[in-house]
Amino acid sequence: MRMTSRSERLQLVRKRRRRRLKLSATVVVATLGALFAFVAAGSGSGAGAAPVAGGYFQVLPPGSALPSEADCAARVRRSAWEPRADNYAANHASVSNTLANFSQFTGAWNGQYRPRINGNFHGTTDEIIQFYACKWGWSDELVRAEAVVESTWRQSTVGDNSTSYGLMQVRYLYHPNVNGTQCKACVGSSWPNSGNSTSWNVDQFLGEMRGCYDGMSTYLGNTRGDIWGCIGQWYSGAWHDGSAQTYIGWVQNALNNKAWRSWAG
Repeated sequence: MRMTSRSERLQLVRKRRRRRLKLSATVVVATLGALFAFVAAGSGSGAGAAPVAGGYFQVLPPGSALPSEADCAARVRRSAWEPRADNYAANHASVSNTLANFSQFTGAWNGQYRPRINGNFHGTTDEIIQFYACKWGWSDELVRAEAVVESTWRQSTVGDNSTSYGLMQVRYLYHPNVNGTQCKACVGSSWPNSGNSTSWNVDQFLGEMRGCYDGMSTYLGNTRGDIWGCIGQWYSGAWHDGSAQTYIGWVQNALNNKAWRSWAG
């Protein structure tokens, strides 16, 4: 076997060093690339990230002064995260308020809260949830959970034999019952706004939730301050009956599981 010369050995050492340096540079580049991708995708609180566990807004006490839309727009955590890209058109639809009076709410609700519903905010599905939770002094986490139960966050959802529409399944038969006729296409109906606009859908839903929580119901009894009672009646139309309690359980499970935090966006 031929012995290598000193010069050959030196060349071999240099080649190995250059290879190690090249490999080290490759590792650094790959690591920086992975870090950049992680930050761009969102580590849990930045751009492109699902909302943090616990949410950003809490339920305000009954009778509280409610924030302005300008205040809420500034408080929304903006993010590119959108697990329901098919909501885009509905998330950016423009509508106007032609709602009739609601027989299930007091004159104070019809005079103060009904005109406040407008569906004007545009954004991603979660930004819409945040904005209207802020506007109506509600928990964004509760809205996320109830939206999982109602539609898995798909604004195109139509249920109850084509009487309930959108993210929160606003049912035109009762929200409101126009002139006592349950008319779908009459002036004053929640349809088609409830189906065409995610913002309208969530805005109307939370306006009604706040009315219930503030004790403005005309037929349910004392609803003031009972969050879960108000959530249950959205499904059953009654106060803590069996159907309402079943629905409350579904929403509580969705709240605990937080399925949206595992959705790709």
